[in-house]
Amino acid sequence: MDLIRLYKQDYVIPDSAKSFVVDLDSNDDDKDPMKWSLMEKISCTVVLTLMAFFVTLASAIGSGTYNYVSAEFGVSKEVAELTTSMYLVGFAIGAPFLAPLCEEVGRLSIYIIGMLLFSLFQIGAATSQNMASLAICRFFAGFFGTTPLSNAGGSIADIWEPDMRTIMFPLYGSAGFLGPVFGPLVGSYLAETNDGWRWTNYLVAILGFVNLLVIFFFMPETFRPIITDIKAAKIRKMTGDKAFLSIHEVQRQGRSMFSWQVFLRPFLFAVFEPIVTSFTIVITITYIVLFTDFEAFPIIFSIWGFSPAKSSLPFIAVALGILFTMCVITPISYAHFMREARKSETERNLQPEIRLIPLMAVCWCIPVSLFWIAWVTYDSISPWAAIISTFFLGVGLMQVFLTTYSYLIDSYGSASASALSTLTLVRYNASAGMVHVADPMYKNLGIHWAATLLAFLAVLLCAVPFFFWFYGPRIRSYSKYTVKKH
Repeated sequence: MDLIRLYKQDYVIPDSAKSFVVDLDSNDDDKDPMKWSLMEKISCTVVLTLMAFFVTLASAIGSGTYNYVSAEFGVSKEVAELTTSMYLVGFAIGAPFLAPLCEEVGRLSIYIIGMLLFSLFQIGAATSQNMASLAICRFFAGFFGTTPLSNAGGSIADIWEPDMRTIMFPLYGSAGFLGPVFGPLVGSYLAETNDGWRWTNYLVAILGFVNLLVIFFFMPETFRPIITDIKAAKIRKMTGDKAFLSIHEVQRQGRSMFSWQVFLRPFLFAVFEPIVTSFTIVITITYIVLFTDFEAFPIIFSIWGFSPAKSSLPFIAVALGILFTMCVITPISYAHFMREARKSETERNLQPEIRLIPLMAVCWCIPVSLFWIAWVTYDSISPWAAIISTFFLGVGLMQVFLTTYSYLIDSYGSASASALSTLTLVRYNASAGMVHVADPMYKNLGIHWAATLLAFLAVLLCAVPFFFWFYGPRIRSYSKYTVKKH
């Protein structure tokens, strides 16, 4: 089938003569996610945050254990790095399959199944007796662990109005970055104290099962179309009349929820949606920088005699930068958002481009931090000079993540899961490659020029928010998937 024709085709419009369309009404306030109580919404957001932290912690927790894996299985360090890169590839490949599926069967079922299988494969990784089984188990753990990264943005859009997303999304986003930042620190010290790598995987499995219980008891379905499906099914059961259908069920008539069109949607977004394509490049650059640093920090800080475990301590400065973004920049952004909302009478009338302002202000932190660390890495200079630079790296990385997700969620609404899965697919494949490239790059180019190369790459991302500030509304008007503002 021609891809352009497939992309442009519209869903079936319900024929009122053939069916009675069911929707939520004033009697369903307890079922409508937007009308839940504040505590219910906060509880749901906390569960999503924990889920994001655990699966991203798992993505980098193995970076401090390569020597132990190499020694036990008799493989090179490059092969041992597959424990991280295969997990990231699983993240990437899982996203375009699981994200569109949640828009068909609901978010809750995908979270439960995903976290269960994620935890089971982490146990498989912990008990592996050879390198092949370890790499395979880590791949499938990543495949099923990708669910909060590609779906949670949609869940947050399901329950929070745009003004509160400015506050709540950074809570979720900080966990998604703090996880990989603390991963090397936790992994290095856990491997040293237990004289091996297995407990890093056991820890992640235990956290996964705990999170699964929390999801089961405290996480309701948030996707409105699925909630209306459930209501329509109850009406059909009570009346015996199969003509009662939700709009979601009518749209799905004539195609299977597991059709290849559903799974192709993220790839169509990548090709035909300039917003998705551009911000995929932006966030991919930031993740290249982040996962390169997991391999680069032991090389950089060895200049001052840091051990592999001690070289993970500067990630605390990165974490402080992330928390600064959440605790300082986010409240400022929220205050500005509310001022603009009062001017436009309601936040629903605000254009998504308002989300770009914080990134335009601090996107420069990433290249500045990289240039900084590149040229202070001499044993004659205090290591604190390099450590301080990583604080600004954390500020920039976090703001790129928050702006990218917030802008796409506001732009694509209920279709945001497919848009966000495109980001996950590309950025984690690129990150997996950098796990293997970073070490030889820093050793062959040298610390100064390797970091400088990344800094020049980071400069490119700074142009994107400015471009969409001026041209975003026009570009969004051409898409059938974006939310139209009046």
